Amino acid sequence: MTPPPGEEPARGTRYYRGLSHLAIRRPLGTAAVAAVVLVLGLFAGSRLAVNLLPEVVYPLIQISVNYPGVAPEIMEEQVTRVLERQLASTEDLVRMDSDAREGQANVRLIFDFGVDLDRAPQLGIDIDRARAAALGVNVSDVGNALRDAVTGAVPTRYATGQREYDVRVRLPRDAINDVDTLGAVVVADGENGVVRLSDVARLQFEDGPVRIQRENQSRIQRVVGAFNTSERDVSATVAEAQEVVAALDLGDDLRPIFGGAFESIQETRAESRVVIALAVFLVLAVLIVQYERLSNPLVIMLTAPYALVGVAGVLWLTATPLSAPVLLGVILLVGIVVNNAILLVEYIERGLRRGLELTAAVVEAGRIRLRPILMTVLTTLSGMLPLALGAGEGADLMRPLALTVVGGLAVSTLLTLVLAPCLFVLVRGMAGRVNAALFGPGEARAAV
Repeated sequence: MTPPPGEEPARGTRYYRGLSHLAIRRPLGTAAVAAVVLVLGLFAGSRLAVNLLPEVVYPLIQISVNYPGVAPEIMEEQVTRVLERQLASTEDLVRMDSDAREGQANVRLIFDFGVDLDRAPQLGIDIDRARAAALGVNVSDVGNALRDAVTGAVPTRYATGQREYDVRVRLPRDAINDVDTLGAVVVADGENGVVRLSDVARLQFEDGPVRIQRENQSRIQRVVGAFNTSERDVSATVAEAQEVVAALDLGDDLRPIFGGAFESIQETRAESRVVIALAVFLVLAVLIVQYERLSNPLVIMLTAPYALVGVAGVLWLTATPLSAPVLLGVILLVGIVVNNAILLVEYIERGLRRGLELTAAVVEAGRIRLRPILMTVLTTLSGMLPLALGAGEGADLMRPLALTVVGGLAVSTLLTLVLAPCLFVLVRGMAGRVNAALFGPGEARAAV
């Protein structure tokens, strides 16, 4: 739409028309500058830190007691409160929650962040096999004696009417944690006299694994580390850890595997590449079918990567690492950028169909679509700005997505309005020359 006769175009429109003319008159220079900007943006993006969504999980132990048919009040009085009194003095305990229902009581112990619940004090027994053999004691004798002392033996049963109860003989619970008491347990009484556990073994309490894990028929040991992702990203931390592990002599039997957030990041990257490639392919296929040619879809798709320049810039300025929300924002951003480029290219085609020459059609389409594109971008930026500023509860989780959209749109809008016309002129000229070489001048004009 041209302004009425005698009415001057708006100042912004005049500036844009001058800039558009300059870019179209020097398409190769404009494309070269855009290529340099793209390379710098990709380089800056490759230097960004990488993190996954932070997941803070406090160590938790849950105790469940089942007693079918018992009312909730009785479960609370006789089970829940008893457990709470006994567990209240547990070390590093942050909070204790409980609930009671019919036939079941649950007690949850939440410990301070960083407490290792995978290791617990265990009794280590180092048997002197030579001395044990000299005293006529087998290793099995030691094991049986300890089992009877700790878990108890059932020498008889107590009967009352139709019910029988095991009579279990064992050491008192307090004595189980006493090394001297366990050392006095008799393991043999034969020709060599009474042989106690301390005579043939050395006892000491030491930390040991609560469980032994196996994966793919191999025993594994997980080494878990926690660090503050606001001070250092996952990729840099894992890279340093890999250097440290590589310097260790682990032998042929041990093989380190890095997992956790690092593994999740690698999986997210691979999945995001597939999603982005599929999205680009589908959009390109639809555009080719719609336009029935390759030149226009190529111009539209070439504008999409330049949005990454703004993404890399805003993430670098705000010290925001790459994460899953950033990748989601990139996918959303590509759709918006492609939509603006489609509208601009469509108006260029309309001008060409009206008989305008190529340069005039490009400049006219840019002038017409300038205000709608700016309005669309500004409304999107206004909606994303509160989230980008971190306003509101829980905004930090999706703040990287908002920053991605804001930074990408701000840069891609300028590049779309200036670079897309320039690319259209270049690609249309190249397509015309290729068609002329393949089909002749007349067919070339019809195909372009």
